[in-house]
Amino acid sequence: MDASLVIALNRFAESSAFTRVVSIFFASWLLWVGVALVAIFWFVERRVRFVSAVVAAVSAVLAWVVNQWIGELYFRPRPFVDLAAVHKLISKSVDEKSFPSDHTALAFAIAISVLLVNRRWGVALLILAVLTALGRVLVGVHYPTDVLGGAAVGIGAALVVHGVTHALLRTKHRQNKSI
Repeated sequence: MDASLVIALNRFAESSAFTRVVSIFFASWLLWVGVALVAIFWFVERRVRFVSAVVAAVSAVLAWVVNQWIGELYFRPRPFVDLAAVHKLISKSVDEKSFPSDHTALAFAIAISVLLVNRRWGVALLILAVLTALGRVLVGVHYPTDVLGGAAVGIGAALVVHGVTHALLRTKHRQNKSI
């Protein structure tokens, strides 16, 4: 099922110039849009400036480190290497491992970190994280289970860092529930 889904999504991404460009944008650039939004969030939301930005950054670093560790324990080749029907639509992939997705882990770590302190900004970042994950499958560099694994790592990292931060600062969790 994993292979069938990546083949179908990759074919859809290749079906027109528009879907190809959108897929590449989602896969390669949307993560950076999320990082820019966190920077804007940091300037706009004065109450939660420094700590929330640091929590998001530390969560992203933790997610990346955990992903590297998992990648060392379990190697899975990328779909465009494993499946002849899948074409890589982006020019570069830093490493050869597919599981778990680094881009997805980083996007979800950042999104959940912000979601835990501000629902409105967090939901926007969560939408970008989901689109980043979808883009990684569309361009043929990850299987759906790779992005699910990356999302799980990112969410877990954000929850751990958020919890440790509150414990260290001895603060109670308060979320800005504005939407």
